[in-house]
Amino acid sequence: HRDLHSFPTRRSSDLKILEKEVIRLCNALYTEMMSSAFKTVYTEEWFGGKDAKFDGIVVHENPNVEIVGKIDRVDKVLMENGKQYYRIIDYKTGKIESNPVDIYYGKKLQLAVYLDAIKDKKMSPSGVLYFPIHNEYADSKEKIDEAYKCKGFILKDADVVLKMDKTLSLENPKSKYIGAELSTKKENVQNGIIQLKNNSSLLSEEEIESISSYALKLSEKAVEEILQGFIKPTP
Repeated sequence: HRDLHSFPTRRSSDLKILEKEVIRLCNALYTEMMSSAFKTVYTEEWFGGKDAKFDGIVVHENPNVEIVGKIDRVDKVLMENGKQYYRIIDYKTGKIESNPVDIYYGKKLQLAVYLDAIKDKKMSPSGVLYFPIHNEYADSKEKIDEAYKCKGFILKDADVVLKMDKTLSLENPKSKYIGAELSTKKENVQNGIIQLKNNSSLLSEEEIESISSYALKLSEKAVEEILQGFIKPTP
């Protein structure tokens, strides 16, 4: 009897929690988008398969095997020098871990594979990022901002990073939205020099290209082993 009467209350409480989380998430997405010069050009876009916007990634021929999938979001920006950059954003509900070491050991290849899927001669990659959408309990606005910060790899280019987060400045050096921070060394502040502080999220164009190529090689090797009958998960 008590359970029957308490069920609507529990359900109402759960819905309120979910409603608050949806509002927080939408606010986080909106403020991140408004703070960036990158504009979304594709959402839920397929690569590979019938009527896909982008080709699948061929990882084996005879028999033909290709990777197909759907990318949550692709943004792009046109720089003052006429060069175009794109970034890939994947919405993630689980635990987010992304670093070059994981890719080296073949643990986190998703974003790196996406880079190969969106290759475009007219655009250069500027980043591949996870946007966390899991429920987070925080007791301050700062902690909420940190909970929704994108994680992944970003091109180590100050001009591009300033396009990703237009709020960045020497007065506001640490981004709330991406893993980037400006160096506030005394000479930088005195002379208005914009310089990125080094961290593991920042990669050169060559490093981003290498990650993409390496992930493709690992995928090709995995498919070859599967076709030979080796199906043990590694990792």
